[in-house]
Parts: sequence; structure tokens; C-alpha cells
Amino acid sequence: MTAIDLARAYYQAWNDHDAKAISGMFISDAVFHDPSAGAIQKKSAIIEYAKIMFLAFPDIKYDVTAQHDTGQGKIITEYTITGTNTGPLPGMMPTSKTMKVEAVDIMEVDNGKIKSLKGFFDRLAIAEQLGWVQQ
Repeated sequence: MTAIDLARAYYQAWNDHDAKAISGMFISDAVFHDPSAGAIQKKSAIIEYAKIMFLAFPDIKYDVTAQHDTGQGKIITEYTITGTNTGPLPGMMPTSKTMKVEAVDIMEVDNGKIKSLKGFFDRLAIAEQLGWVQQ
């Protein structure tokens, strides 16, 4: 599987709400960094993070708009995340409000697995859309 094929499968696994498939794409000591969760290590923690997101946003969708293969084991993916917050997040009750935010991930691939993934998106925009902070 090429790096770009792995990246495509990764976002499809998110859209399929398949936490186990997501985790299986990472090497054992991978680092997953999300602006809302910080750095997450270990496959079990990545699975738990995905399950929390699927519970909080049962309709969460990742709409990939562009993917760029740098040719050096890095894939840059541009996408839009949408979802309705009908389930709890740690320390937060559901709002029943919908979020839509543009995001970028930088994925580093090593031997057909994800070595690191760094996500970038506007946390404040999500907090405003979900009603956690006033605009």
C-alpha cells in the first residue's frame, strides 16, 4: 500500500466509524496529535479517542478536499469535518448543535503505517458553533 493509499484508507475508516481500523494503521509507538486532545500515544488511546468522537458526533464526516504526497513519506490532507454533537465529550454535555470546520493533517508514513499524524483546525470555531463560547 502506498502512502497516499494509506491516507485514503485512514479517512475512509473515520467515515466508517471504525476505531479499530484507524488504530491498526498506526505503528506501535506512533504519535497522534489533535488540537483538542493534544498528543496521544499508544494504539489503545487512539482507539478510545476515536470512540469518544463517534459517541459525541454520531454523524461525524471527514470530507477530503485535497491530498498531497510530498514523495518523502509525508501526506498532507485538506478536509472538512462536520458533525452534530448529540453525545457527551469529556467534561461537556451534548449541545445538539452542528459543527463544520476546515482542517489539515500532516501524516508521516513509515513502512506502510502511520508514524505520526498532526492535525490542525480552529478549536475556537468549533467551540463557537457548539455554543461553548459566545461569538
